[in-house]
Amino acid sequence: MGIISGYPTGAKIVVNFREKNICSKEEGERLLAFTNNSGPLFILGTVGISLFGDAKIGYLLLISHIISSLTVGIIFKNWKKEKSKSYTDLVKKVEKPKNIGVRDLGEILGTSIKKSITTILNIGGFIVVFSVILSILENSGFFNIIENVCRVFEIEKGIRNIFNFRNN
Repeated sequence: MGIISGYPTGAKIVVNFREKNICSKEEGERLLAFTNNSGPLFILGTVGISLFGDAKIGYLLLISHIISSLTVGIIFKNWKKEKSKSYTDLVKKVEKPKNIGVRDLGEILGTSIKKSITTILNIGGFIVVFSVILSILENSGFFNIIENVCRVFEIEKGIRNIFNFRNN
């Protein structure tokens, strides 16, 4: 789901697993290492087409993103494995799902909408906070100082080559 839906779906699912005691802390850490990914629409649309102006680059980035995520999953497969509890121990602790009636459906839907709105507001809040921080840094001249330091150490040429790649 993290690869299909993007941020923050993978992390949210792992949090739900931990809250319901479906996985141990170590297993949650392993899951987070490769399930919190950018979504395909973001990679293809925003990065590939809008930023680089080429859908082929978007597809290349998407394939690279998926392969790197799977590689991280394979690498972390055995990380802290000896500390984590066995699957059967965890299954014994998990409550058996109850039958859902029509009355419960409204409650579930309401809870789901409340959690979704909270998540959206959290993300929006972080966007606003970082936008304010960037605005403060820009108005204070911080980026001009960084630009001058880059000129002194001739880093500017390398950065220009990167941005000229985008325009070609």
